Amino acid sequence: MHGTRNRMNLLLPILLSALLLSPAASGQPPLAPGEPQAPLEQPVDVAVVIREGDAWTYHFGLNQIIALQRQTEGRQNDGPEQTTRLIQNATVALRVVSIDEGSGTATIEARFERLLVVGAVDDRQWEFRWSAGDAGNATTTATERMLTALAGSKLTARVGAGGDVRGVVGYDAVIGAIEAEPEADVSMLGLFAQSAVGSTLELIWRPGNIAGASRNIGDGWTARRKASLGQVGAVEIDTSHRVDRIEDGVLKASGEVSMTLAPPSETAGAGIPAVDILHEDGRARIAWDLSRGCSASASERLDLGALWTLGHVNLGMTMRTERSAALDIPPKGTKKPE
Repeated sequence: MHGTRNRMNLLLPILLSALLLSPAASGQPPLAPGEPQAPLEQPVDVAVVIREGDAWTYHFGLNQIIALQRQTEGRQNDGPEQTTRLIQNATVALRVVSIDEGSGTATIEARFERLLVVGAVDDRQWEFRWSAGDAGNATTTATERMLTALAGSKLTARVGAGGDVRGVVGYDAVIGAIEAEPEADVSMLGLFAQSAVGSTLELIWRPGNIAGASRNIGDGWTARRKASLGQVGAVEIDTSHRVDRIEDGVLKASGEVSMTLAPPSETAGAGIPAVDILHEDGRARIAWDLSRGCSASASERLDLGALWTLGHVNLGMTMRTERSAALDIPPKGTKKPE
């Protein structure tokens, strides 16, 4: 059983990475209830605004719980359940360094102001805390040294005029830490893993592909993303959005998230589990600041049940993934730091 569970665990990061690359993000409270709002006389333009010298501070969050349990061929639980949890909270300061006059592509620097990572397996918990200008907790493990390298890195993103992130560099220290100590748990990088950071930053400028269109109350659209799961197949995540309200310069939209698994082109080979999605449910919310041209907040929650099968062994999985991004808006009259 241990060997089977380990092989399946090796594939879980691929599935989790696909979920972290979905086009929206979670954890924000529901929108306050209100009377249905009638459409405006004219739709509003939802446009990305990125100017040289602009600066933002965003709070990002990730809360992920995964439960694994061996099951019989009749899908009855057979053995103890293993539960893992990852909590990540980060405050990131961003600044536009330059904008290419020809393409409109912006160069934006991102620095961590605060990073908290909590990992737990059943009743065993581990915590990492880091703040700018503070030594943080002692780096006694390879994973802590990897996260310290991440928190101290200056990441530089190339962002198109439409808010699409075209590349992120600055991971040399993180890569060096992993190469020096391969036992570091790279899943703890979460939203800021090199494969996920571009999508994480897009929560600022294009959550759910909201920008680049004129929208009115009641308008709907669907954001779709397909990500490869290697030999297991591919996953498609659709988020159907609808504009709920436009008030005080903020457009608020909500949506339902659905997920389907596309089978592999060939039957999975020996040692590669097959995956069946048993149930899935999710919600997404976006609050777009029309004057600032960026999201005030973006959130997504996805609940998933799946069955991993390898030979005669079944491993049931339930997972909840919540992601969020929220703009830190300083009080009126507060001067932006230079």
